[in-house]
Amino acid sequence: MSFAATTALVALFEVSRRDPDEYALPTPGPLIGALQWSSRAIGGVISVSLVAGLATDPFALYHFQRFSTYALAANLASAPIMSFLVAPAAGIAAVLAPFGLADIPLQVMAGALDLVAAIGEAFGSRPEAVRALPRPPDSALIACVAALLWACLWRGRLRWGGVGFFALALGFYFTAPKPAIAFDADLRALYAQDASDGSAQWTLQRGRGRSTYALERLGAMLGHAPARVERLAPPEGCGADLCAWNTPRGRVALFARTEAALADACVENAIVLLGVAAPADFTARCHPALMIDATDIATLGGGMIYETPNGLRVTRATQRASRGLGHRVRQAFHLEASLNTHPRMNAQHSVRGP
Repeated sequence: MSFAATTALVALFEVSRRDPDEYALPTPGPLIGALQWSSRAIGGVISVSLVAGLATDPFALYHFQRFSTYALAANLASAPIMSFLVAPAAGIAAVLAPFGLADIPLQVMAGALDLVAAIGEAFGSRPEAVRALPRPPDSALIACVAALLWACLWRGRLRWGGVGFFALALGFYFTAPKPAIAFDADLRALYAQDASDGSAQWTLQRGRGRSTYALERLGAMLGHAPARVERLAPPEGCGADLCAWNTPRGRVALFARTEAALADACVENAIVLLGVAAPADFTARCHPALMIDATDIATLGGGMIYETPNGLRVTRATQRASRGLGHRVRQAFHLEASLNTHPRMNAQHSVRGP
């Protein structure tokens, strides 16, 4: 993120730099000069904060699914304190420290930093200060990186081509498909869009051994803040052993927690998730559109299920462990498979690792 901010600021300063051949204006009077200096200073702080925020927000959104609503306002309030109090006091303290006279400037510096912390607390304590947003696709992040590099490397009018890449990134983000079902590697959190009542609403099925981390981390990838996760309820068609609901495209989805619910989970052309290992003949007997059981989850980890016009698409996170010198090396990658929705297709065998 620091590299992204630096890249954007380099491009900003090159754009705002005065042309050496530009005609120099006459020196203004003290009042006009002070007004011009203050306006340039305030405008510079706003520009730096805005550009640095735009450059780093895509990475924060990609990795943490968080967007700071008041980041610009907080920076504007704290930047003068850092520039006119903290930095000078630190410099003076460094000069006077060999003589044992650094106490006063250090006290000024500490008080200024307390003020900066109070500003952060004032903005950060607001309930709307941090918004949870869905994780952007890889294509959106790549387009943002291309926009930064283009704006930094090119000069003149060609530099503004980076705006096109940034607009392309926004298009990728807002048109990215949203999953219909998402689950973690231990089935402690299963998010699903339930359209049984005609409107797709997010629901949450909490497994045994509830993990707050699993709930919040997977929820953040879907754009749910922790406060909203706590309010999510399971689908209305949930019992002790079996949950049933309709996906946004009208397909039946089932989650069977125990072996006792396997018979009720045998529904043709349905999305079936099993908390236990499936019998060997389950796919041949029931013909699900997609079947993911406990064995499959233990091998490929959690995942997300998308409904597309061309059928079902599954994204999985695979954890592969190898032993060496007593340590485990874990590698994660995404596996995508487009699944044929023919009712007799063995969808379980359509999702293969490398």
